[in-house]
Amino acid sequence: MDKKKLYRRLSVFLVCLVVAGAAVFNVVYLKKYDYSHLIKAYESETGAEFKSLGADAKVPDMDKCAENDNLALFISTKTAEIAVLDKRSGKVWRSNPADRDSDALANDVTGASLASQFDVTYYNSQRKESTFYSYTDSVAKGQFKIESIKDGARVTYTLGDLSLGAAALPKYISVERFEMFLSKVTDEKQKKAMKQFYSDISDKKGFLMFLESAKNSKINLQRILDGFAAAGYTEDDLKYDNEQAGVENTADIQYAVVPLEYRLDGDKLSVSVDTEKIEETSGIKIKELELLKFFGAAGKDESGYFLVPSGSGGLIDFNNGKTAEDVYSQPVYGTDLTDASSIRVQVTEPARLPVFGISKEDGGVLCVINESESIATISADVAGRTNSYNFAYPKFLLRYSGKIEMSGTQGAEADMTIVDKEIYKGRLSAQYCFLTKDDADYSGMARYYRTMLENEGVLGKLEEKEDVPLYLDVLGAVEKQKFLVGIPYNGLVKMTTYEQAGQILDALAENGIQNVNMKYVGWFNDGVNHDVPKNIDLISSLGSKKQMRELSDRLAQSGGGFYPDVAFQLIYEGTWGYSKSKDSIRYIDGWSGIFANYNRATMRMNSIYPSDGYNMVSPNSLPGIADKFASKYEKLGLDGLSLRDLGDLVFSDKRRSYPISRPDAQAIVCEVLEKLSSKNLMISGGNSYALKYAKSLSDVPDSGNDFYIIDETVPFYEMVIHGAIDYAGIAANMREGYDLQSETLKMLEYGLCPRYVWSYEDSSELSHSAYERYYSTNYRYWLSDAVSAYQTVNEVYKSLRTQKIKEHIIHSDGVRETVYENGTSVIVNYTDKDAKVGNITVKAKSYAVKEGRA
Repeated sequence: MDKKKLYRRLSVFLVCLVVAGAAVFNVVYLKKYDYSHLIKAYESETGAEFKSLGADAKVPDMDKCAENDNLALFISTKTAEIAVLDKRSGKVWRSNPADRDSDALANDVTGASLASQFDVTYYNSQRKESTFYSYTDSVAKGQFKIESIKDGARVTYTLGDLSLGAAALPKYISVERFEMFLSKVTDEKQKKAMKQFYSDISDKKGFLMFLESAKNSKINLQRILDGFAAAGYTEDDLKYDNEQAGVENTADIQYAVVPLEYRLDGDKLSVSVDTEKIEETSGIKIKELELLKFFGAAGKDESGYFLVPSGSGGLIDFNNGKTAEDVYSQPVYGTDLTDASSIRVQVTEPARLPVFGISKEDGGVLCVINESESIATISADVAGRTNSYNFAYPKFLLRYSGKIEMSGTQGAEADMTIVDKEIYKGRLSAQYCFLTKDDADYSGMARYYRTMLENEGVLGKLEEKEDVPLYLDVLGAVEKQKFLVGIPYNGLVKMTTYEQAGQILDALAENGIQNVNMKYVGWFNDGVNHDVPKNIDLISSLGSKKQMRELSDRLAQSGGGFYPDVAFQLIYEGTWGYSKSKDSIRYIDGWSGIFANYNRATMRMNSIYPSDGYNMVSPNSLPGIADKFASKYEKLGLDGLSLRDLGDLVFSDKRRSYPISRPDAQAIVCEVLEKLSSKNLMISGGNSYALKYAKSLSDVPDSGNDFYIIDETVPFYEMVIHGAIDYAGIAANMREGYDLQSETLKMLEYGLCPRYVWSYEDSSELSHSAYERYYSTNYRYWLSDAVSAYQTVNEVYKSLRTQKIKEHIIHSDGVRETVYENGTSVIVNYTDKDAKVGNITVKAKSYAVKEGRA
């Protein structure tokens, strides 16, 4: 056997070995978590020929397609727009402004959007981004179908140009036949275009060749098409010319099919898109879908506002004139870290609830995104920027995209766009809940949404206790770089032992504070930024297991709880027993996911400390890690557990061999929460999917975001959950610009429990480490303020803790009132002057309680 054959066989053998090894690696090492049982199965209803149920004088331009005791649904067979009649009030809500054609501010593009039920952003086969508008790219072309379904209607839109275009022209045509057809054309412009773009530079002798450059001009291409049509050129002629030239002339028609369903459900309109039914052709890849962008849009002469989930809640007044400011736009549950930039533009409080509202003088709408909300972004804008309407809507991200830098290229070609291969498979769904005039404000929206969550079993009722809880985060141990004879090593710094935590409780008890919810941070696996929690290695220098249990028992006996803190999704980057290749998420470019706290000076995701970097755990690995932790934690005999990130973060995994979408990741997180809920859970963040499992919440949004387009910040989040779950916001001593008076008033307005982060040792021990953010934690410095704030809050709220918030009122700038279901009101005055509310005078920088009856 010669050397070449030997080398060839060895090469084939090595390739087979690599392929087999990769297969074994995927089966054995990269074990896939089967979460198919978590995915909702949908039965697709077969639609029937559309049948009108009649007309109504209030909506004369549409046909009725569904009706119940509360609502009637109408649809236009000409424009596909819809309207909902609230039969309780006579109010009509339209998907598109009725007077849009007279909007002088709108241009052709904006006008197309105003007439559409959705806009679709997509990439074509060349990965160029473009937009389909459901009206101009489907309805106006007659490429839509309306069907009747139970309680509503389905509209199937075919988006794109279905005409053959240049494919209707011969690529080659003999000179004789061309002259024959040309002689039949009477229009001189058509003749000129035909002569200009059929040339004898063809490589086929005796034939003229169609020049592709004609496609660059729609006008010239249309003239050529019209010229051949006028000459009587047929499909048979096209077939003959192609056969004579020996070529095939195939059409590359790019279009997409999107089905949109409307169904009435009580006092709600359910709007949905089943993405598994979306069709994409000729390389089209849909990226985003903006749904019912102008539903309930308000004109320039209307009064009202939008409720948006900015932090605790924000109000955007109609026609506020802020057209120079950025549009409001926030992804539900915050940015997917898989898609996060390493540069942060601004620090924002995430949108924890998947809702937004439209409040008008004669009625309101609360939109609840009830399926696939984790890929939704809520947007709102005011009249005067691109059109004459105020509007709010959800946008769904169906594909992720990114850029990778191409080596050796410059300018526009330096970055190549990469796009997810598969579209998100699932149902996009939003419920538009119609509110009558008396419930149309943000207080009514909070009551409605709370009732919805109660009916779904998400929210219950708090058990009665003598006092409100004080939330106390206690720092146990942290890892910090130390030196031994000049040699650096990582060692543990004790900040608070179990015994010292007991001494802090003694100090609180001496001041009458018994009910303490203690989150103990840094108790195992090398401290605060702990290793992967597959195992539990208690930090012995903090005390024994017995001392830990005694601390837990003491807190429980006094009405509080002990909550050791654990992170499951962001794991210290230097952890042992963790495989990035197997356990971490992948970005769309294939790199393993890492995260670091943002440097406030540079606004970049980086840190000078190694222990401030994190691996981002894939949803595929999360259940296995959580199961191992749970079995070990059970042996400690503790009732409480603090979850640092499961209620705060949810992110997808773009691993090419096994991608997991964000909604599917959310379903996996919820399954883990369900398994851990045998313990009393304190959940940080408080995303809506986690509320069902929470015994208590910390780090709930207790402020808004500094978006200039927002006019007011309101405690909408707190109005939804008060009376169902104990909650606290940011720790007082961690807040920038801390002021005891203002902090206490905020607690009273929002119904917040006081919260502090404390340690027994001084925070100077944390200097030159990744934990410098805990810059003032020595409990001795904060004890007096904590006692003062707690006593004030407890005096007011121990009788209101289990009460629902009925209403929140903004009396004036800085004077606000929170009304509870038993009729009691808490009025706070943030201003430097006394304020009069009814017959009550509220002192400057103070509060008043107005007793009442429900």
